[in-house]
Amino acid sequence: MISALGSLGSPDAWAAIAAVADGKNKSLAMSAVQAMGGSKDPAQIAHVIEIAGKTGHAQRDTALNQIRYRKLAGAGSTLRAVIREAPVSADLRTTAASALVATNERLEAEDFTALWTAYERERDRNARRLLADALIEGGFADKARIPMLIGGLDEDKNRSWFGNVRLLRHLTGQKLGPENEGSGDKKTRKAEFEKWREWWAGQPR
Repeated sequence: MISALGSLGSPDAWAAIAAVADGKNKSLAMSAVQAMGGSKDPAQIAHVIEIAGKTGHAQRDTALNQIRYRKLAGAGSTLRAVIREAPVSADLRTTAASALVATNERLEAEDFTALWTAYERERDRNARRLLADALIEGGFADKARIPMLIGGLDEDKNRSWFGNVRLLRHLTGQKLGPENEGSGDKKTRKAEFEKWREWWAGQPR
């Protein structure tokens, strides 16, 4: 039904699709946002961007993913607002950051601050992984964060330690381990963490 309405392309058809996008039927609403995202009509694309910026909208994640996947232009200010929004889920924040990169816009200092602050505060391992992905994809380059990242290389106190390793590799160009979260046993991983500390201790201040 949504596809058929979209193919009509008339103002009335798009009005009906927009109404569904804001409705309570999640499956239909998702299809409606996807149809608008795939439209060549600037008004429909603008509506997708508007949904992406609406706090609490049920299809906000769908709209953000449409911007990212379809590289919809004109969403920069909305995406930055989502990245910097407090509070917002790690999923939405990182999707907005990825969409910004996909649309060939650079993350600004304030965007990196928001992502880094979220990374520091986050305790969920999967959410922290997403935030590390976003920082790396965006080109995070703040080497002043290296001591904090090295300080967090302790699997007894930090279940998300591998995000620190990935960020350290990105910031330093070093290939120190562990290779992944399951590498070796606890003793081996601890030895790998110590290599990072030794490397940092040998850097000029």
